[in-house]
Amino acid sequence: GSLGPGASVLGGGTDAQQNVEALCQRFSLLFAQLHREEGAIKDAAAENERLERRLGELRQEEESQADRCWISQVDGRLGGEAMELRREAQLAEQRAAAGGGEY
Repeated sequence: GSLGPGASVLGGGTDAQQNVEALCQRFSLLFAQLHREEGAIKDAAAENERLERRLGELRQEEESQADRCWISQVDGRLGGEAMELRREAQLAEQRAAAGGGEY
């Protein structure tokens, strides 16, 4: 006998061909899924980098605000001390002027 199309010496050639086609289709689906997942990982990594940069910016802003707050507090204290020293100097000038006029 002659072998028909899709037949093999071992027999069941059509089944083997269908198995190969099914495997090819399965691999194609798996590679497409792998490609999508790799894209999702790449997107997640880019988003992570963006969030890390934003976190760094927020930390810098927080430090800057803390520095401004501290400077403001120091300025407030120094400003109060400066006003007190001015008052003392004015009183000393007034005492000196009052005392100088008596001589």
